[in-house]
Amino acid sequence: MSNYRVFDNFLPDDQFNYIANSVVRDDFLWNFNNSVAFNDTGQDNNYYFTHSFYDKGTPICPLYNYLVDAVAPCLLEKAGIELRAVIRIKCNLYPRTEKVVAHDLHADYLFPNHSCLLGINDNDGYTMFENGDKVESRANRMVVFNGQDNHCSTTCTDQKVRLNINFNLV
Repeated sequence: MSNYRVFDNFLPDDQFNYIANSVVRDDFLWNFNNSVAFNDTGQDNNYYFTHSFYDKGTPICPLYNYLVDAVAPCLLEKAGIELRAVIRIKCNLYPRTEKVVAHDLHADYLFPNHSCLLGINDNDGYTMFENGDKVESRANRMVVFNGQDNHCSTTCTDQKVRLNINFNLV
């Protein structure tokens, strides 16, 4: 059973707009990933692009400090989560497909952690949990759940891309 919480209008507008405008730029660098959820099925729609802000104990992108400074107080205030350590922060870009494609179920990590997904744009994609619950993608919507819970991402059909930022925290 999945336990998750959804927070609309998670960040103040000025902070959210700064983050969204930072990742939706022609000069923002994206890395191609040949598979989603660690499973290369060989399917044509099982790929996406990522941009790492923080991974393996290292800040990778200058926007990292701004993200932590903006998100940490809101996580504490709205979700009751005190940020003790960052495991990973990355932005996900799922290209539009003809129909919404759900990727494989997966857990972000197999040890206790908080997974937090911040939607960057409104679209008809969603995050789905193992029990079938779906949380629609909305700009400035934060979904907080146990990172050990199985969930999956999807593509979208009504925008060029589906964008979100994935925070894994302890």
